[in-house]
Amino acid sequence: MSTPLPFRQAGLAIAALVGSCFAAAPASAASIWTEVPSGTTQNLTAIEYQSASRFWFTTAAGAIFKRQADGSFLQVRAAGGVPLNDIEFNSGGLGFAVGKGGLVLRSTNNGDSWTPITGIKASSATSTFANCKGTATDLADVNSVRFASDTRVWLFAEGSQMVTSQQLNPALVGASAAAFTDANRDTKGTGGNLDDDTCKINPGYSEGIADAFFATPDVGYIVASWASEVFFTTNNLATTAAKQLGSAGNAGDDGRVIAGDPVNPSRMWSVNARPYGRSTTAYTRDGWQTDEWFEIGNDTARAFPDTGPGDIDYSGGTVLAAGTAGLVLNSTDGVKFFYNDADGALATHQWNAVGLASATDGAIGGDNGKLALTSAANFIPPPPAPPVVVPISKPVTNTTPTTTPLDSRPLPTFTLTGAGNGASARISGGKVKITVKGKIKVPSGVSAKSACTGTVNMTIKKGKTLLTARNAKLSKTCTFTKTISLSKSKVGSATSLKITVRFQGNSILKPTTKNLSAKIKR
Repeated sequence: MSTPLPFRQAGLAIAALVGSCFAAAPASAASIWTEVPSGTTQNLTAIEYQSASRFWFTTAAGAIFKRQADGSFLQVRAAGGVPLNDIEFNSGGLGFAVGKGGLVLRSTNNGDSWTPITGIKASSATSTFANCKGTATDLADVNSVRFASDTRVWLFAEGSQMVTSQQLNPALVGASAAAFTDANRDTKGTGGNLDDDTCKINPGYSEGIADAFFATPDVGYIVASWASEVFFTTNNLATTAAKQLGSAGNAGDDGRVIAGDPVNPSRMWSVNARPYGRSTTAYTRDGWQTDEWFEIGNDTARAFPDTGPGDIDYSGGTVLAAGTAGLVLNSTDGVKFFYNDADGALATHQWNAVGLASATDGAIGGDNGKLALTSAANFIPPPPAPPVVVPISKPVTNTTPTTTPLDSRPLPTFTLTGAGNGASARISGGKVKITVKGKIKVPSGVSAKSACTGTVNMTIKKGKTLLTARNAKLSKTCTFTKTISLSKSKVGSATSLKITVRFQGNSILKPTTKNLSAKIKR
């Protein structure tokens, strides 16, 4: 995962190495991806892709590779047997790579050479609950490294361990163990009295700190391993962080990854390679006050794998994620994602890492040293071809109902009136509960089994202010229902809410939208 845009050198792609920057699919191939030699058969674990000439990746064997002027990749750090989990560079020559057993590597020359930084101390790595009391211990497994600016670097590790190095001179950032401080411990200003020390990040259980996105040097969103809980700081974690209402996806462990939009920092995306399918994905448009699963824009192209994506990145309006069973997803609106897998021998490959140098230039890396690049990372696949209907010249009995061709579909219509349908809102305790129910009418001659699939999206506004957006799956009978709870303080004194209901459509039915208004019963 690469550095946020304010601290990355995006650069223009070198035409001989990367190709065109136009967002168009290659004319001669079904896939936007082209495999390139990585120089290794080791499993790739992390990618830092800033531009055509600033491109690094790590491996599970502990090696680091750097792209050369001729486009090849040179091993710049030999495999040491300890897996590396992440790699990150600032906009200059300073970089860090981190891994198991407290491994922290530092480079000051754009990754040409690496020096281990040993002896870094942090809070407890093994307590059940967040614990920042007692004597600091050696840094354990390090999950991720993030630059909040060119002069601020953060390391996230096991238990309650989180350290940072912040110096005015970039050359001194993380230069030694002494340059790092325990960022999680709040000493309450009592110095050596450890009994009153508390943690600034307090997840339900102390299972580690997975990752973070820094919108500015002081403003950051930090994700705990436990239940993917998200914590928010506006002051460089000078005081205890605020726990957000939403979470970064179902399930959580040290492998959860988060990416954000520096231009609109309330927008973020998160993934985790856990065996709970699409529920492990999450996006937010309000800084994790609410969260939603990734929507799939071409869900008939393939099945979503049982295990969620392992990595995600953002650049210039494009979101890219990849994972097991050849899964590659991209999005240009941050809400609807499209299957954009590699083809051929890579169609079912295990991908572990992604990187975006720009909205168009992307990379995916995986097992056995496989590496693929694209100059069309923001290309959205066209919808699948409509089903072919074979004319029937004479009556035939015992045949399966045929579907209606795409071009001749009648628009589906919502039934949002009548008993049990429509939208309602009522106050219950400190919450406002909104319920939306409805049904889609299937056109005559269309198989309900084929047509009743897809997603209904609901956006709820107070006047012109968007409060939240939620999704509901269409049932086998083409009905849908969704109950949404908002805090009473968020709704305020509003007497009604505007609700836009949109069926996203599928290969049989076109999309359709209806606008509703729900009076709030107090």
